[in-house]
Amino acid sequence: MLIRVALASFAFAAVAAAQSFLQINPGPGALQYLWVPAPSANPVGFFMDMTVTNPITIQGLSFPSYTPVGQSITVDFYTTNTGLTTYVNSETLLANWTLRATATSSITVAPTTPNVCFGAGVQLNPGTFGVAIVVRNANNLFSNLGPQTISNADLSVTVGAVSAQAFTTAPSAYGTNTFHFNGTIFYAPGLVTSACATRTSVGTGCNNVSGSFYQSWNTNAAMSAALTNRNLSLVNTGAGYVLAQGSSPYVPPSATATALPASNNGEAIIPLPSPLSYPGGTTSQLVVNTDGHISTASNLPFPGISYNFMPYVDGFLNAINPIWAVCWHNFNTTELNSGLIKWEVVNNVCYVTWDNVESLPGTAAAQTANACRFQAQFDLNTGNVNYVYQAMTTIGGSQSYDDTIVGWSPGGASPNLGPTDVTTVTALLLPAAETLGLKVAATAAPVLGSTIDFVTTNTTNVGIGVNYLSVVPLPGPGIDLGILGAPGCSAHVDINAGVGNLISNVPGLPPLNVTLPLPNNPALAGFVVASQSIWLDGAANALGLLTSNGVTVTLGLFGL
Repeated sequence: MLIRVALASFAFAAVAAAQSFLQINPGPGALQYLWVPAPSANPVGFFMDMTVTNPITIQGLSFPSYTPVGQSITVDFYTTNTGLTTYVNSETLLANWTLRATATSSITVAPTTPNVCFGAGVQLNPGTFGVAIVVRNANNLFSNLGPQTISNADLSVTVGAVSAQAFTTAPSAYGTNTFHFNGTIFYAPGLVTSACATRTSVGTGCNNVSGSFYQSWNTNAAMSAALTNRNLSLVNTGAGYVLAQGSSPYVPPSATATALPASNNGEAIIPLPSPLSYPGGTTSQLVVNTDGHISTASNLPFPGISYNFMPYVDGFLNAINPIWAVCWHNFNTTELNSGLIKWEVVNNVCYVTWDNVESLPGTAAAQTANACRFQAQFDLNTGNVNYVYQAMTTIGGSQSYDDTIVGWSPGGASPNLGPTDVTTVTALLLPAAETLGLKVAATAAPVLGSTIDFVTTNTTNVGIGVNYLSVVPLPGPGIDLGILGAPGCSAHVDINAGVGNLISNVPGLPPLNVTLPLPNNPALAGFVVASQSIWLDGAANALGLLTSNGVTVTLGLFGL
């Protein structure tokens, strides 16, 4: 029997627990990057002084970064030893510090503000001491200018300084600017025991169909090894593209080719003499971005991105408009000695060439020749597109930010089926009609005393399904249901250890969200609830159903 009460033991009133925070606001200057090699195990240390007025328990932190999806970061929280009331002069003396807590966070959305939870928390009595927040394996942290003091009724923080290698090298300035921690400190009033409220997703819904492809690299050396002298072909079949190795020769820009204005992260419109057909539509223009991607209309800003020059797979796959990522990379045609982006139409083929365009270094004094030469060829007769690569630099930028994405995506939300090796691909079909697999997601962290919803999306027809809430998640990758007639579908929860809830997109029937109230009972910290949805679709496969990913939530006292 399908019931709407998720777990009977949870179905009673709840009141959210108290939580406070101190936000370290931007200083009197522009927000700054703290560029970190990608990836880096270097312990980047943010130092500050803290005065606690009333007893508190530090529960977690939130701070901006640009760290790839799937990458795990580690954050340590240190305080100076008893008797030391400041971090100053202890930045390289690990013996002067006590490790109070460690947190690990796996990045699920990027660019992101990583949220970390310090387990049982860090209990702090009134007093003044130094604090070090040490971050490992993160990419391109953000920082503000300092110093400055931020305070509320419970604590005061004076920031600060940043060391590229905590407890090994002293903090240093960036030009005339001093960095400091940029983020939010979350705490509970009083000396309490905390517990992390977490949510994780495993697997994907079945029947994902993608018309996109991509490959990414995080060093210029790896990018160059894959792309130098390579030719990729996108053959327009009318129903989609076929990606294959190409053979179209590089065509050097002629003396009459038009050069686009010099720009750093800018874009320009190229009018086409006749429409270009592509999977899903036609266009009479191309929007060329300095950073190596071309689209039918501007894609700025990319979904979830604050800094559009940063190649970002999720932003690429979910770009609003069709996008050809010929070589999405941080290029700068305003750099000294850089070539320009040039275009021309010859025999109804539009050639767009990055003609020895420089990768962005840090400062003029640090400039190193690291240009790339590559070309996109749009055949206005056939709709075929070629990516033709010549000399691709192996030299990294002085800011150590060398991410690159090559690919194509037809616009709108696209499933991520993983990268394609462009060095070995032979004939990959990329249909214009994409399908997103059934998906379930928890709307919030499962903090005791709050309410969360499990929401199902990407249904395939007007009908019904079941969302299961179970106390027994199945270990990844789940149980393959192909033997039952649902190839590519997996079970991620034990349905015998939970309840099923009717869900539907039919007006008048239960909705696609299942609400779960969580009691304000600390004894339930650590309790696990797993969720998965099933959708009935007789046309999907022999079994007549589709399954979603699995979501597991762990109840706790703090979560973001």
